[in-house]
Amino acid sequence: MLCSVGVLPISHAVGTGGLLQALAQPPQLRVLPGFIQLWLRNLLHEMAELAARSALTVLLPPKVLAQRLDPYILAGILCEPMQQAAHKAVADALGRHSPKVWEVLPGFAQTRIKQVAAQKVPLVSIEVAKAICADPSRFADLKSQVVKKMLQHPKVLIDLVVEAGKAPMQFLFRLSAVWGLLIALLALGCHALTGSLLLSVALCAVVGFGCHWLAIELLYFKPGRVMGFQVDWYGPFYTQQNDISRAYTRVVVTELMLVDDLMVELVSGVRASRLHKMLHMLVSDAVDEAVRNLKPVVVNVLGVRNWQNVKHDIAESFWAELGIHLINARAYVEDSLDLGNTIQARLDDMSSREFEEVLRPTAATIERYYPLLGAGAGAAVAALVAFAHALVGLF
Repeated sequence: MLCSVGVLPISHAVGTGGLLQALAQPPQLRVLPGFIQLWLRNLLHEMAELAARSALTVLLPPKVLAQRLDPYILAGILCEPMQQAAHKAVADALGRHSPKVWEVLPGFAQTRIKQVAAQKVPLVSIEVAKAICADPSRFADLKSQVVKKMLQHPKVLIDLVVEAGKAPMQFLFRLSAVWGLLIALLALGCHALTGSLLLSVALCAVVGFGCHWLAIELLYFKPGRVMGFQVDWYGPFYTQQNDISRAYTRVVVTELMLVDDLMVELVSGVRASRLHKMLHMLVSDAVDEAVRNLKPVVVNVLGVRNWQNVKHDIAESFWAELGIHLINARAYVEDSLDLGNTIQARLDDMSSREFEEVLRPTAATIERYYPLLGAGAGAAVAALVAFAHALVGLF
């Protein structure tokens, strides 16, 4: 009897823990049938998509990021190193495409050209910074980046679920012990009255399914009327809201969303071509503006093709330098975004319903299999009780 009571808690721990372990280490599961591997991959991808939507669309929408960044401060950080790069970029571009023209210019003329180019850098830097700060999602697909990270490193996703779900999992574990006792008593009574193993197993499987379904409902229970009675009680998901939100925030800011990742996404992500194209246009216009009325003469001396190549090379040099010097802005961006406090504040300001809508979908991908786990555990309890009854009869 005592052994059978423990079947449900053990199945809860092994079942959910085994599933999370399987998701965290998919390469080690190649021995499993193909359809199970496919199911696990689809489950992992679904959880990653839902987690990314919660973390970015709801908790950190682009407008929140934009409000916390000052484009002029960001431009100021980028400006000085970009001005230094401008000197070399102009000399290299003219020296590569029109070496004879560049070499015959006197030193003061070369210096003046470099200075004029450097004077245009602040304008380019400000326009780039304004565009990034106005709408970061235009140049950085953060959601895809987060999903990709979780698929490549499933442990990050599992840490997110496990850390945020400690309190709910403890509640379900304790409740499963109560269900185990009830189902063991039911199995014992059913076997004593009918003597049918099949009926006992079927009945306990159905009850086990219902108990685990009810456990999930109790976990997210909110005050309301039940069978005509008003029940003013909150489930552990809401009573432990502060602990859950802090654990969730800690994993997000330490493993899932890093400022370094944002910088990398801006210069090498799937939407980086937009920033690259914009920079080319800004640099081209700035170079044309720098020569002003002398442009026809410059184009005539260098040639149309060489002039376009010069502007292209200068823009490419700026693009390369931008990727390098964005790292200089890391500390400012990190302090301004303050991801941990930003996410925590948004979670703390949420109502119970909003809190559930943000965090529950990711865990719900596993929770929907929880009643099936209860059905299997209930059947196992019935079989164990019948076996114990038969064993006692032998003696």
